[in-house]
Amino acid sequence: MPPLLPPPTLLLVDWSATEAFVRVARAEFAAEIEAGSVRVFRADVRDIAPSRTAFVSPSNSLLFFDGGYDDALRRKFPGLQRRCQARLPELGFRTAIGRPYLPVGSALVSPTGPDTCVVASPTMFLPHDVSGTRNAYHALMAALMALDGFDADRSRFDAVVAPALCCGYGRMPHAESARQMREALRDFCAGARPPRDPSVCAGDTTLFVGPNRDDEQPINFDNREIKVINVADIRHERGGAPLKPQPTQP
Repeated sequence: MPPLLPPPTLLLVDWSATEAFVRVARAEFAAEIEAGSVRVFRADVRDIAPSRTAFVSPSNSLLFFDGGYDDALRRKFPGLQRRCQARLPELGFRTAIGRPYLPVGSALVSPTGPDTCVVASPTMFLPHDVSGTRNAYHALMAALMALDGFDADRSRFDAVVAPALCCGYGRMPHAESARQMREALRDFCAGARPPRDPSVCAGDTTLFVGPNRDDEQPINFDNREIKVINVADIRHERGGAPLKPQPTQP
């Protein structure tokens, strides 16, 4: 078995104007920062030179790059969304209404040049509150696993750029996002890695498909496409009382 190699330097960027993620991430990753394996700073991803760099996209499972950081990546690399979505049908994952998707806990690499790429690693099925999940952990782990397959000898990339995962639309507190991301990085470096699904990943170095995390996703209307949900258990996205089914009309 080949020796485990650490990932390239992880660059955690804070997209917000408040630098809230910078503060908590610097505390959470203090040991890695001191060792030089992680850097944390506020930056606009559009200003980061793409040479020998992999950019992690915390997209949704339908791979729409239409919000904030993802939109910036889409503009930085024209055609990115089209190329990523074109690969979805070949993966074999379909929602209850037949839409192809990439589950949380899986990731795909889209090369954007000879020494740069974007790693699409969903943090949610569609934009909604995932603050009570481990999706930040699963998303960063999947991204690192995908890069591990694509750049096994660490010859292509010197840095991996990632934002705060599951914050924003996902409503996860910055401190919890940083904690989960640190846990994922340490588990990856220690060799505590999820298994690959050989039925999907075989021979494809641009794809990582791990254990299915659909059942871990929140109970809401959007997720009825990927898991069985009792309508009576669905809560309003703002935390209201369980919704009751409407009576049928005679």
